[in-house]
Amino acid sequence: MSQDEPLTVDENVAWDDTAKDGHSALSDIENERLDLQHHLFLLTLDEKLHAAPLPKNLKRAFDAGCGTGIWTIEFADEHPECEVIGVDLSPIQPSVIPPNASFFVDDLEEPWDYSEKFDYVFARFLTGSIRDWPEFFQQSYKNLNPGGRIEMIDIIYPLASDDDSLTKDSAVYKWSELLLDIFTKNKAPMNSALTYKDQLEQAGFVDVNTVKYKWPLSRWPEDPKHKRIGLWAQQNTLDALAALSLAVFTRPLWQGGLGWTVDKVEVFLAEVRKDIKNVNIHSYWPILSTSSGFRFSGAGILLQPERSPPYHIQFAVRISDLNFSMSNLPTAIPRGSWVLVTGANGYTGSHVVIELLKQGFNVRGTVRDLNYSEWLLKHPSVRPFVEQKRMELVIAVSSKPGDFDEAVKGVSAVIHLANIAEMSPDPTVAFPSAIEVALNVCRSAAKESSVQRFVLASGIWTSVWPKPGDDSVVAQDTWNEDLVKVAKAPPPYELSRMLAVYLAARVDAEKALWKFVEDEKLPWVVNSILPCWTLGDPLDARHYVTMPLQLLQQLYLGKTEALLENTTVYYAHVSDVAVIYTAAAVDPDVKGQRIPVLAKSFNWNDALAILRESYPDEDFEDDFVPGNPVLSYKIENNIALGLLQKWAGREWIGLKEGVTEVIDYSQKIGNLD
Repeated sequence: MSQDEPLTVDENVAWDDTAKDGHSALSDIENERLDLQHHLFLLTLDEKLHAAPLPKNLKRAFDAGCGTGIWTIEFADEHPECEVIGVDLSPIQPSVIPPNASFFVDDLEEPWDYSEKFDYVFARFLTGSIRDWPEFFQQSYKNLNPGGRIEMIDIIYPLASDDDSLTKDSAVYKWSELLLDIFTKNKAPMNSALTYKDQLEQAGFVDVNTVKYKWPLSRWPEDPKHKRIGLWAQQNTLDALAALSLAVFTRPLWQGGLGWTVDKVEVFLAEVRKDIKNVNIHSYWPILSTSSGFRFSGAGILLQPERSPPYHIQFAVRISDLNFSMSNLPTAIPRGSWVLVTGANGYTGSHVVIELLKQGFNVRGTVRDLNYSEWLLKHPSVRPFVEQKRMELVIAVSSKPGDFDEAVKGVSAVIHLANIAEMSPDPTVAFPSAIEVALNVCRSAAKESSVQRFVLASGIWTSVWPKPGDDSVVAQDTWNEDLVKVAKAPPPYELSRMLAVYLAARVDAEKALWKFVEDEKLPWVVNSILPCWTLGDPLDARHYVTMPLQLLQQLYLGKTEALLENTTVYYAHVSDVAVIYTAAAVDPDVKGQRIPVLAKSFNWNDALAILRESYPDEDFEDDFVPGNPVLSYKIENNIALGLLQKWAGREWIGLKEGVTEVIDYSQKIGNLD
């Protein structure tokens, strides 16, 4: 999307123009919010996936704008007799899905030309994403079988209230009104649900019904159900606040935005957050369910010829060659004891789970949503341990205080990987968020006497920013104060500062962890892991939200603009990184260490050479990094290779394997089309 095109919700979700392609480095945060939003719907509908009655003859269902695919998967599980098709612009759905479910990447505003008709069309929260609703409903009508039904569930802007507690001059009301105005001017109104009934009838549907629900914006309701909905709706809105607002509010007026500075937006959103948390403001989101029957014309329905969809992700999980072997090495915690891994379904987390199981430990993994973690439980290297009840997944969110109190019970060690904090160019927002995400898990673990070891995921940038020609010594107590200084510079807080603020916040977060353990006098052994770029062996399509994997894809496609800022970095293979995390948790000789995990320096010319050799039929860019620079830091605590040799019996996995595994899997799932 170019900057002079109309806005859609998709653009704002990831704050940049790559969101529709599913390649935003921030998009995984939004995906987690969408899954949270799904639970909001379940609470609203009393754990049902739909509000309207289903067709009697339900053989094919269509989930329009399926997002992360969570509704598609759960509906397929509930109705094994029904083939369920999910369609979205982004390939962010899981790789392991029910046999009666499948996903396609496609544009709902293009002609629908599927080979068979559907019995049920379902769409949820498409407001602001569709510009031609009459055409959307015509497409739905044409592609439904006789007796088929359509159901639309959507939010309505602006915020509402049944009393006078929500005033028009309140920040939160102004915010919702501004978004409505902006999107309406850009032909994507955020109150489109108000017109669904009339437009469905104009398309030929009959028996159109509407049901209104309310999502309170805080815990102000008295009845328990709506109080609980309010807590979830509040979190959902807070999580979406910056993503919905930053891009559109900062766009110039002539491009359909408000022309505000980032600083002005952040000041305004701070007031909005206060209103959202104010229980004296009885605001709510109107939610409207619109459903219908189907009027059959008697003339039949002529569909377009069948075409091959551009993308289908019902593929087999990539199986790593991991043969289980019990080591005889002494361990700080007994083999067979439980280790908690936060973010267990993530790129690094899933490999850590597998490595711990290989070494004879039981694993309890935390995730934000169990449905999107099924693939891990079914992975060939994990499934036997699940069946033996030595591997389990539980829901816990690191940004929520106390959410890990149950998860830590009985564990001997914690490996904290799920430490993604709020993304904001404002350090007064990002730094406290990062610290809380790190410490919330620590506070829960501190209540559990069984915990002996704690490992934190950090990064080499907490010590130094990779820069060719710098041969400085990176010591145990080296902290990247220059990065923190840049991040904490006075406003305006422009979006260009986002990455620096995010990474610098991790510096303070790691410091806060060490200080917390010291201040609380906890009898733990604490270690932190400092990789730079992790490459190789993705196990699930959603692992491509990580920046190194995305940038390798860009290099393969010849899109080098995004690669010019950081041309030279260190890499380590994800399997090697997982071994180091495991060693930090169980090796009795590793205590109080900040461990850099840096296999070798490389630049984009090195990666291009590998691509040319490995994919000789493809055309690649010429080398574009002058001088083939290398990194030459002196790493004082350079123990990672020794730990890899001790616990895995091997040297570093090569850069070629790391690069080609990423590209091969990308080709397999269609990410390079």
